[in-house]
Amino acid sequence: MNLASKYSVVILPPDEIDVKVGKSKMRLFTESGKDYSSRKSTAHVTVQEFWATDSQLKKIILKCIRVAQEQKNFRAEFDKVICSEQTVFFSPTANSKNDFEKLIKRLRLEVKGLIKSSAHISIGRKLSKEQIDISKNIFSNEKLDFLCNRIALRK
Repeated sequence: MNLASKYSVVILPPDEIDVKVGKSKMRLFTESGKDYSSRKSTAHVTVQEFWATDSQLKKIILKCIRVAQEQKNFRAEFDKVICSEQTVFFSPTANSKNDFEKLIKRLRLEVKGLIKSSAHISIGRKLSKEQIDISKNIFSNEKLDFLCNRIALRK
């Protein structure tokens, strides 16, 4: 019997961006003194989440490879940190949002799944009101800028 496992298609920024996002996550953890969801996750933009068996996964991998080979690299710029009700995340500029939307739409046509959110890089999810308030004070001029050229599969 081949059981399905949960996977994600993600866009991975370069290592130096992961380090920068990791420092932001650590700063929130240190300032609040409380753990939170996604604190230990590497920096990424989630494109799609889905369930697949091994045989289904092989087909999905081929689809992702084809999209990646046809996709042109683009400059990904995140110019602000948004603090919402329970989430803190880096938000892309209007130009980058447009580029991400095109890529995400293309990938979601190929890989059906569960995600409907727009492009962002999370600092924290499922945060308390206190953690949101702290975030509003410590994240003001944070920016990210990288070449978007890596798609990956996460389990």
